[in-house]
Amino acid sequence: MSSSILIKGGTVVTADSEELADVLIVDDKIAGVGLDIENVPKDARVIEADGCFVMPGGIDPHTHMELPFMGTKANEDFYTGTSAALAGGTTMIIDFVIPNPKQSVMEAYNTWREWAEKAACDYSFHVAITWWDDSVEKDMELLTTEYGVNSFKHFMAYKNAIMCDDEVLIKSFTNAKKLGALCTVHAENGDLVAHMQKKVFEDGEAGPKGHPMSRPPAVEAEAANRVIRLAEMIDTPLYLVHTSCKDALDSVIRAKGQGQRVFAEVLAQHLLIDDSVYDNEDWNFAAHHVMSPPFRPKGNQEALWAGLQSGMLQTTATDHCCFCTEQKEMGKDDFRKIPNGTGGVEDRLSVLWKHGVCTGKLTRREFVAVTSTNTAKIFNIYPRKGAIQVGSDADIVIWDPKLKRTISKDTHHQNIDFNIYEGMTIEGNAAVTIARGKVAWENGELKAVKGAGEYVNRPVNSPMWTPPSEEEKDAEQQQQQAKDVEEDRKRIVEVAKGMDPSNIYVTSPIGNVVKCGLIQLSNPINDETQPVEVIKKAALDKHIEWIHKAGKAGVKILCLQEIFNGPYFCPGQDKRWYSAAEPCPGPTTKVMQDLAKMYEMVIVVPIYEEAMRGVYYNTAAVIDADGTYMGKYRKQHIPHTSGFWEKFYFKPGDGGYPVFETRYAKVGVYICYDRHFPEGARCLALNGAEVVFNPSATVAGLSQYLWKIEQPAHAVANGYYVGAINRVGTEAPWNIGKFYGTSYFVNPRGEFLAEGSEDDDELVVADLDFSLIDEVRKTWQFMRDRRPEAYKEIHTY
Repeated sequence: MSSSILIKGGTVVTADSEELADVLIVDDKIAGVGLDIENVPKDARVIEADGCFVMPGGIDPHTHMELPFMGTKANEDFYTGTSAALAGGTTMIIDFVIPNPKQSVMEAYNTWREWAEKAACDYSFHVAITWWDDSVEKDMELLTTEYGVNSFKHFMAYKNAIMCDDEVLIKSFTNAKKLGALCTVHAENGDLVAHMQKKVFEDGEAGPKGHPMSRPPAVEAEAANRVIRLAEMIDTPLYLVHTSCKDALDSVIRAKGQGQRVFAEVLAQHLLIDDSVYDNEDWNFAAHHVMSPPFRPKGNQEALWAGLQSGMLQTTATDHCCFCTEQKEMGKDDFRKIPNGTGGVEDRLSVLWKHGVCTGKLTRREFVAVTSTNTAKIFNIYPRKGAIQVGSDADIVIWDPKLKRTISKDTHHQNIDFNIYEGMTIEGNAAVTIARGKVAWENGELKAVKGAGEYVNRPVNSPMWTPPSEEEKDAEQQQQQAKDVEEDRKRIVEVAKGMDPSNIYVTSPIGNVVKCGLIQLSNPINDETQPVEVIKKAALDKHIEWIHKAGKAGVKILCLQEIFNGPYFCPGQDKRWYSAAEPCPGPTTKVMQDLAKMYEMVIVVPIYEEAMRGVYYNTAAVIDADGTYMGKYRKQHIPHTSGFWEKFYFKPGDGGYPVFETRYAKVGVYICYDRHFPEGARCLALNGAEVVFNPSATVAGLSQYLWKIEQPAHAVANGYYVGAINRVGTEAPWNIGKFYGTSYFVNPRGEFLAEGSEDDDELVVADLDFSLIDEVRKTWQFMRDRRPEAYKEIHTY
């Protein structure tokens, strides 16, 4: 019998966007996302999510349920462990099959699959390679082709047990590359650990403190660097589990900086807890923190947070492996016998919300990425998992940012008598968890069903580590472009309905001219609590409306204001602003190409460009009258004034001063602060510019007094027209003053042709007589005295 759920009134947060939307679930799939979803079943259960965030369920890529280890077995089985996961908002785990040395890999795999049949949420398995012969090679192939395994685990630690030496690593890595699988690695030098354990114990340290003493950061860093180099030589992608220290992270950063395909995971507890826990006089307390790698000295946590924020660390996990006090006491007299492991599968999302999102270290979208989506992408189950879109699995957490709880071993659902986060109060928790379309956690009540989870196949050759073929790239690009163009055209047509070109200031025609325009607008949404995509779309739609006005007024060359559809002008005041950046050309330029073609109008489109992850430019694209994307200019000069330094938000442009020969005129651009540098204005003239646009965001009291001096000077000195454009109004949350409007055109004689008001939304239009350029340049002998050799270093080619 079919079942359905309608989640109403929440804010859907994914790794890519935030939007007010309802979510319809039919059976175990998402059937609709948006407002006013059609064909909602009459018997659908409605869950109100007002004030809550609706996010993809968490995916924990590193757990150990029922693990036989160090003479005992992890106390958490697949039912209790996955039930605890659901209580915390996690809807899938990836556990580990770990064969004993010389044990058949397939035999071990079948054993773990049998154990996992009782799981309450979906699950999958990494399979460890602990030894090597021809049978292992064949079993790896069988697992990838028949059993949905695309990742193989390698322990560089645990000598004389499950440790891989370099020979096994090389053979396994080579085979994995051939199969299109990903190699994952526990990076600690097992030989060095064994040596250090013996030394520390013989020196008299038998308690839990001996554990971190025998596994210092250098042990992990050496192994991480070595295995990264091995992967580099074999040319295979690599995934480092539980990266715990700065030294190991540095190896990851170096490798990624050189273009190597390396992924790295961090445990939630390594972000929050330092090695002072081993100094606790309570032996049981210290022993319950014995895990590998151990908790690290203070300072490493900050480095790991920075790695997560910058994308050097892509996923968060728990290494959930529960041993109760009685089991930990197996090492009462010898730290080497304390079973390694801590819990955390229930608390991962909550502690990352508290210490990540609530502190500003992570945006909500980044939270979704590092707790769910990145794992789904890396292990090739996206968008089935890690997404909220039609067709995705209905694995959803409804997150209440005001819901409070205090973590405690007495109330958690994990099958362990200790909690490493004991006493931590969290504001922001899972209110409802939905797994495979069924409510599994609601209002503090666990509704997990034993055996409800299913095994998830993970195909090899993930696009995250296997580049697509040229044919696949072309097909995907064409499909996306067609989709984008169709959506944009629909919106353009809707906005165009009923348009009337009113409130337009136009000068009188003066002969053989081209009608040019500037649009100065205030932000339609000035509320920083609104999702970025909502603010950005509102700004874009408002500008589309005014572009229609310009088109109907006969404007043939039009310039928009600096970063015209940015949520706020200054990105650094709210880190989430960066998520509004986009490629150039990209979605916004596609919209403008349609509008340009519609009105046979050249459009200068200033946007916030993301050239690659973490690399941003203040950019202006130029679209010709037939809709052709002609190229772009990137802001050259980065201001530093009154404590504000744009270098933290933009890189300086490196493309010179291009001039674009459009249908109507030769168009140049310099952005905002660039107007203070006459050498750039001269380069544009040398390149033949007839009209130069200066989209700006100039604040009253800063460079306001130069606003009407520099541009006429540039126009006269270089013999071209200037269109200067400013934003309007005061924008939250960065309130340093008022953008005072007053956009204008000035001719090559320095005469003002048209000027906007200080406060109003306006389209400023002037008729530019380009024959005047020759007259002025001849009068001032510009062509004779231009001295291009003096500008050869910055001149555009």
